[in-house]
Amino acid sequence: MPRQLNPVVVVDAAVKKSLGYPLSVIAEDMGEPLPRIKRITTTAAADQMIAAALRNQTGAPAAPQPPTRVTGE
Repeated sequence: MPRQLNPVVVVDAAVKKSLGYPLSVIAEDMGEPLPRIKRITTTAAADQMIAAALRNQTGAPAAPQPPTRVTGE
């Protein structure tokens, strides 16, 4: 018989594990099926690659400039 866990307990454990466990381990412990775990980890890796590419393309974000003051001359 599959175990029935309180969703709050499962999420709490996942948050605590997120500090040091791989995403696949967390998803497995939350009861996700293997195909979904693969989809989750693939999507996370793709998101990281896109973010890294955008950082390399644009460089560090520019510091905000103070607004230009318009005077009534």
